[in-house]
Amino acid sequence: YPIHMPPNYVAIQSMDNLQNIQNMMWTDLKNPITDATCTTLFDEKGKLPPLDRLNIYRNTVATAHINALAQCYKNCEKILGSRYFRQLAKQYYYKYPATSQNLNEYGNHFPEFLKKFISKHAELTDFQYLADLANLELAIDRSCYAKDDPEFSFEQVTSFDTNIQHEVYFKLSNSLFVIRTYYPVYEIWHGNENEDNCKIVDDICNDQFICVVRENYKPVIYKIDETCWWLLDKLLMNYSLTTIVETSISENIDININLLIPELIQKKWICEIEIKE
Repeated sequence: YPIHMPPNYVAIQSMDNLQNIQNMMWTDLKNPITDATCTTLFDEKGKLPPLDRLNIYRNTVATAHINALAQCYKNCEKILGSRYFRQLAKQYYYKYPATSQNLNEYGNHFPEFLKKFISKHAELTDFQYLADLANLELAIDRSCYAKDDPEFSFEQVTSFDTNIQHEVYFKLSNSLFVIRTYYPVYEIWHGNENEDNCKIVDDICNDQFICVVRENYKPVIYKIDETCWWLLDKLLMNYSLTTIVETSISENIDININLLIPELIQKKWICEIEIKE
């Protein structure tokens, strides 16, 4: 549908004016209610009223975002039902419109949004686990699209001067994410991914710890123990090796750093080392 400059507008004479119109359109499309000024950009001689024509664009953009959420959170959609999930996703879209043209990066705030939404809706009382399931699905999606890791440099480990005091930092794989949950999220995810094996999932007595990491171009999910999760969590927070050791002592964590670090390097979960004087 053609967009024109109405009589009360100055004709476009520069790219700046064109950009202003584009920004006006994009801002309006990200809101559920139309700004009346935006409808004046549409030719009134069209077969449909300006507002109806603008809503065609609005619905198209919203649907693209909703589809992106459904692709990322497909098991949440399966559990909630497509209609309910898409109504929820539309509310999320208007609260958190995309900030990037790459919709593969869309939906980072959805687990938090879902948790708050569940707390305010009695019909979802039995679905408290969904926010953690969404965290797992987000980790799987982001792991899939994470940039490749460099090869671990063993030469760097053996080359530094042992007579100088160093701070050692280990960098984890770009595709690695860890989750701590109070619910049997792994079993719920696995059951919905493999419907033939779907069964009733029992509650768990202790927290569940999950690691997601890409291997051979595909995200893989591991259930890990609390000690491994604790170390990975500290590495993700960029703790130095010295700080990790000191923190493990202060928190009374029984961990064998000398055994676990080499194991994580072998698995390629640790991909870089940084040594600072």
